[in-house]
Amino acid sequence: MLVLLICKFEIAKLCNQVIGGFGIRFDQASVGDITYSIYRATELYADKKRMTALRKKMMQIDNGWEVSAGRYIELYQAIL
Repeated sequence: MLVLLICKFEIAKLCNQVIGGFGIRFDQASVGDITYSIYRATELYADKKRMTALRKKMMQIDNGWEVSAGRYIELYQAIL
């Protein structure tokens, strides 16, 4: 199963053999960018070592309500 992960708070930086992000991102919602993102995702999925490392890294992300609520509180306080 291939999943494209786009995270609002973290910018994925997947290029060559470096894993610095949390998924596959694209800059424009154009056919070309999305197609290239799908290509990169299939290449990543085929590379079992990189895919395993990315999965382990993503499982360490705290996606609980505390983190999300804290970010909203910070945003609201910055606006005020």
